[in-house]
Amino acid sequence: MKRSDKLGFLKGLAEKKKKDADQLLMASRARVEDAKAQLAQLQGFVAEYQQRYEEAGRSGASIAQINVYLGFINKLNGAIAQQEKALEMHQHELSVVEAHWAKSLGQSNAIAKRHQSSLNQEAAAEEKALQRTFDERAGYPTRS
Repeated sequence: MKRSDKLGFLKGLAEKKKKDADQLLMASRARVEDAKAQLAQLQGFVAEYQQRYEEAGRSGASIAQINVYLGFINKLNGAIAQQEKALEMHQHELSVVEAHWAKSLGQSNAIAKRHQSSLNQEAAAEEKALQRTFDERAGYPTRS
């Protein structure tokens, strides 16, 4: 088996690994964006209910009604804290996945270059052998 054939097989494996890393990277980026969107939505809810709470206080709402707003705002703040932790976790995961992706890309490119170099060397050797055969048939002295 030629060296280029072996490297071609490795090149295929490296390309598959890179493709898998590409998909993992896209999925990780999507999780970060989803977490950001959910956090923004929760923050919007808090702002909305904060405004309603203030309006209820100005309009003379009962303490029970105000406590309902406060309770809901506190639950939303707890959900925001959880979402911030989830976002932080997804961002950390993304940085790990990006490092893995970069490594996969580098390996794939390096193997592809070696494969091409091997193909070029084999082609040059075949060309040299073919030229030697032509020279022998033509009666020229052989070159080394």
